[in-house]
Amino acid sequence: MDEAKFTELAALYAIGALDGAELHEFEQYLRTASEAERRELRELTDVSAMMPLALPQPVVPPQIKSRLMARVTNEHEVEEIQPTLEFTPPPKRFSFFDFFNWQPVLTAATLLLAITSGLLLWQTSRVSSERDQLARQVDELSQLNVATQRQLDDLVTQTTKFVSLAGKEAPNANAKVFWDTTRNEWVVYIFNLPAAPADKDYQLWYITNDQQKVSAKVFGTDARGRTELRIALPQNVAPRIAATAVTLEPKGGSPQPTSGLYLVGQIGI
Repeated sequence: MDEAKFTELAALYAIGALDGAELHEFEQYLRTASEAERRELRELTDVSAMMPLALPQPVVPPQIKSRLMARVTNEHEVEEIQPTLEFTPPPKRFSFFDFFNWQPVLTAATLLLAITSGLLLWQTSRVSSERDQLARQVDELSQLNVATQRQLDDLVTQTTKFVSLAGKEAPNANAKVFWDTTRNEWVVYIFNLPAAPADKDYQLWYITNDQQKVSAKVFGTDARGRTELRIALPQNVAPRIAATAVTLEPKGGSPQPTSGLYLVGQIGI
């Protein structure tokens, strides 16, 4: 039973307003209730018990007290006087004493109304908070969408060449290269490379049409095997490049590849 449901049922239980299945369910739950829940129920019960004591006490009218004392002193005299006190009662009206007799019921109703109002206020506040949070998330997604679109616009132009790298030593890995042929710049997105050992780094290579291997970048990946690389191609390599590849090399990189190809992709000039 969640906190809001328990508070609602505990308040009704404290004023004796639970019955039927709800009463049975709540009393069953109390057997395993936490100490905090039991303390909350005790506090609600104490408040309910103290509410009638806060009501103003009725004042006995002086004439009633005089009549009572006269009857105790001389009953005969009271009987002789009694005819002079006869009168036709006026139509019954709702008096202060009637109000007092109904006050416990009104007190319970007031307490229930206060608790219900509090619950409604809490729920309204929670809904408002969730609505604000959702609005923030929508705004963040909108901003992300704009940023992503701007990035795509920067990457994909009429002079952009797209290269895809597939996994060999790492079959689940792959990479995408966006080559801005006007500025001779690469943006490389790498995915799912296995974590490199502590004494190793990954190394990206340019492979020329005469099979020379030229180092492009030494890099590592995040915990999910991903990274983003931005590289300016050497002017003497760009016209001759035929492929690109990734190998696993000693820490800091190597002048030439020393391992199998973890990723490789062909480039059509």
